[in-house]
Amino acid sequence: MPSAKDHLITAIRRFLGCFSAGSSPAGADAADPVPVPAGSVTRGGGDDAPSLDASTGGGDDLIGSMPDQILSSIVSLLPVTDAARTAVLSSQWHGLWSSTPLVFQDSDLILARNFAGVAPVAEAVSRIIESHPGPFRTVTLTSYFPEAERDTFAGWIRAVAAKGVRDLTLHNIPWSGLYVLPSDLLHCCSSLERLHVRVWRFPATTGVLHRGGDGTPPSFPHLRELVLNRSSIEEVDLENMVACSPAMQTLVFVFSWGVPERVRLVSGSLRCVMLWQSVVAQLAVVAAPLLERIVLWGSSGPYYGYLMRIRISRASSIKAIGYLKPTAHRLQIDGTVIKPGLRASPEEVAVPSVKILGLQVRFGVAAEARMVSCLLRCFPNVETLHLMPVEDPRCPALLGDFEFWEDINSVECVRYSIKKVVFHGFSWKNSEIAFINSIIEGGLVLEKIYIFFRRPYDTISDEELNAKLSMVASLSIGLGRTEIIFSGEDQTWYYKIAADLSRADPFDCS
Repeated sequence: MPSAKDHLITAIRRFLGCFSAGSSPAGADAADPVPVPAGSVTRGGGDDAPSLDASTGGGDDLIGSMPDQILSSIVSLLPVTDAARTAVLSSQWHGLWSSTPLVFQDSDLILARNFAGVAPVAEAVSRIIESHPGPFRTVTLTSYFPEAERDTFAGWIRAVAAKGVRDLTLHNIPWSGLYVLPSDLLHCCSSLERLHVRVWRFPATTGVLHRGGDGTPPSFPHLRELVLNRSSIEEVDLENMVACSPAMQTLVFVFSWGVPERVRLVSGSLRCVMLWQSVVAQLAVVAAPLLERIVLWGSSGPYYGYLMRIRISRASSIKAIGYLKPTAHRLQIDGTVIKPGLRASPEEVAVPSVKILGLQVRFGVAAEARMVSCLLRCFPNVETLHLMPVEDPRCPALLGDFEFWEDINSVECVRYSIKKVVFHGFSWKNSEIAFINSIIEGGLVLEKIYIFFRRPYDTISDEELNAKLSMVASLSIGLGRTEIIFSGEDQTWYYKIAADLSRADPFDCS
């Protein structure tokens, strides 16, 4: 359903479409993304302001009568071509574009019908950056240049940095010939609060970045979020970026494969680290006292069958961790590797801070059940457990009683701590039903189980589905303390949701 912002943008676009290029001031073209520079024209309404009445099309200028702050918000929501076009409406609108912090995505120009090639787009981007006085709020720049024209893209970075850009996305189309991100980024972007790097190789940082504390300010004093999307960065450069960003709270890797090979976290401010479809050999929380969440999605070791090592401390402040996958991850707490048959006492391997845990499990495998019990014993205070089944063609689908899941009844957090279980991608296999039955029987404080179905579930007939639905619904009737809630089809989980620190549960998409 369209949001209020969507309706507002649509209304403004339609409003602008009522004015032809002939109504533009002399020398201005309504299709030109760069407006006539303001400066001599003052703000405020005028006799030339077009009117818009919601019912008749005439009367008072309802849009023009809005406060300047709202008008600026309208302009900031529009694509840059439409935002610049507002200058032709009236004297009141003339200075809005230049006085509003710039929100600019060059894709608006790349996809525009009036730009037929790379050169006109590049020229328009340069004009927009030069003509707007700043500050720049959110800017997305795309490189489609060969190495010979590297300075064009580097010049854009320098220009937006000079005007105080806060949120910067640098996208690359690598087949054009430019692979390494211009190092200008490291010299001049001290205003950045968020940096999103897509399809780049990160430049060398040694001898370039400043950590501060020696009389010089840190290179990125305000950077709170760093996202490396399909990009590579050497271990030393990653460590330098984190060390030179004393305000960094969120570090995200998306489709990052093998470079860096290890992620070592040393930060006094970091609160969230995420690996989304990313491959590393080791994730080590070396010294990150404020780290609250470790989010792993489709992430494992560098080779098939090779476990990714995850090192955390008993004294950590981690509140949410997952999805841990026994077939892909090897958890190490302090110096102890967690595995079945471990003889260490609970005090030696317990991480009491964790309240939210996510697990990816092959429910039809007995060895997996033993590993799940080991992992659960490491987190005695878990209150919310997220589960996701892993497809394995070698596992029995519908046969068997799967008694091996009864062992989880004795796990401390299952009995005395877990209040909520969320099952994502439930596929109605008997092994999954056996797990739910066991956790209901053992969970003395378990209040709710939310079941999200996998889609599509065309491998099971409607009759069989209804029978299993009734079976699952009846599991909690005898004990009467747990409610099973069928929540419909599982929703798409996106890394931006999990990285949002305002959300208490990074695995909750509902």
